[in-house]
Amino acid sequence: MSKSTRRDLLRAGVTGAAVLVSGVASAQETPAPVDTSAVEKQLAKPLSDQAKKLLKPAVRNSVNAHTERMKFKLPENSEPCTVYVASPVVVKR
Repeated sequence: MSKSTRRDLLRAGVTGAAVLVSGVASAQETPAPVDTSAVEKQLAKPLSDQAKKLLKPAVRNSVNAHTERMKFKLPENSEPCTVYVASPVVVKR
């Protein structure tokens, strides 16, 4: 059995939670609470009890952060500008 760190388990849980929260956010403006069983279904291996304890507050914090972001309204035309720099194509002869 391979040894996993708490950081690896938390990263996997938060990634799964982020996928669920983004899907919920696109479906409705205020996301519904996401339970950890939905996150576990997307993972290859079941989570340990310790990982589940870490996952619950991570999911809750992710949902709360999304809710708070949606409360902040951006003024019109305030989006950041992105400048794309063209890179030359190298042609080998």
